[in-house]
Amino acid sequence: MTIPVVIPAKPLDRALSRLGGVLAPSARLAVQIAMLTDVIRAGVGFSDEVIVVSGDQQVAQIAADCGARVVADQVPAAGINVAVARGVCALADEEVMVVMGDLPLATSTDLQALVAALGRRQGIACAVSADGTGTNAMYLRPPGVIDTAFGTNSLMRHLALAEQAGVAGIAAVVRGLQRDIDTPDDLAALVRSGHDCATARVCDALGVFESFSATVARQ
Repeated sequence: MTIPVVIPAKPLDRALSRLGGVLAPSARLAVQIAMLTDVIRAGVGFSDEVIVVSGDQQVAQIAADCGARVVADQVPAAGINVAVARGVCALADEEVMVVMGDLPLATSTDLQALVAALGRRQGIACAVSADGTGTNAMYLRPPGVIDTAFGTNSLMRHLALAEQAGVAGIAAVVRGLQRDIDTPDDLAALVRSGHDCATARVCDALGVFESFSATVARQ
């Protein structure tokens, strides 16, 4: 039995708003679709059961095209943690992997590494964001061991919740799960990575790499 994956996904028209100064709306949309595709493909490579939680019909079509199941996010304004809970409730498993939808460098091997960080203990393993404060993915065993608290500075909240529950709380540095794409600096890091993924190819086609090449060369 494989570990199911839950991917909460924002409506596409709300994604990547902090890149508005460097990317046109059509380019932001293309990058967001590519990132979501990369994450779903990583999930499908890791598990036979991938659920994308979204109320966006275009997201639902992307998920279906990649072989994922869609659970409707009936109240998108309620936030990411409600979407995660809705996805988890659609499952009847002893463990679950939750992955954010903006991790273009993620691979199935990275998800396996997060599972290995917790092992067979009860608790959570959090994939630490590049700045050391966020949670970009989480392995929970069992699924309801804590209520998730994704958002700004979520890592310490998650570890505190695990401590309160009396279970293991692991902060795991997994390279492919560190870099979520929110800002121009994140895009520059994607340029430096040299990673071959749908997001990188879309950025290349849009000329995003050229716009960051001078910045990357100086770093």
